[in-house]
Amino acid sequence: MNVPIPVACEEPVPDRPSMPTEALRMGATVDDFARAAMPEIERREGYEGELLTALGNCRAPIKPALPSE
Repeated sequence: MNVPIPVACEEPVPDRPSMPTEALRMGATVDDFARAAMPEIERREGYEGELLTALGNCRAPIKPALPSE
């Protein structure tokens, strides 16, 4: 009988990239913010993909080891 056994996920958590809007100085204009926000969207989408991949790897079923002959 096969019984699932919980196993800790050891998938590394991807490093969060720096975000361009976080580097804006106080008093930045709306145009400055818009220029920084465009690449930030792409960076966030890439990071989200890395996180989803890591989560998927943790949720994937573990193949049991076959008994040695």
